[in-house]
Amino acid sequence: MPVVDIRAVCDRAGVDIAALKQYAERVMVETGNEKCELSLLLADDVFVRDLNRRYRSIDRTTNVLAFPQQDASQTLPIPTTLGDVVISVEKAGRDSVAAGHSLSDELKKLIVHGVLHLSGHDHKTRAETRQMRDLEQTIMERAG
Repeated sequence: MPVVDIRAVCDRAGVDIAALKQYAERVMVETGNEKCELSLLLADDVFVRDLNRRYRSIDRTTNVLAFPQQDASQTLPIPTTLGDVVISVEKAGRDSVAAGHSLSDELKKLIVHGVLHLSGHDHKTRAETRQMRDLEQTIMERAG
């Protein structure tokens, strides 16, 4: 069973931490990372913008950042820490309203997206974007 550590450094009103932890555990299993650890940090826009500026040289907030523990092409010792996923709860809230679904559904989508990044997937090309969206949808359906 994967180990998921969730922490919040923001107002987490309306966020069911226990349910997100269970969902993240299912996502880890669905992505073949069942023997790994995941760190999930719920933050605000200012925190995520600072990380985005510091580590990606992009001076704006984003909805999710993924920081792999190791290069995805390396053979990982089991068990290992897959990496860290940082989500802006504020941005997720705005995005959920724009998309017409709940904050919970948006956070789940971002967990899947972040874990896929940690697993070596990206969306730099149209083909990669299509493949990643298809994987996200499949994993979200399987994880519930």
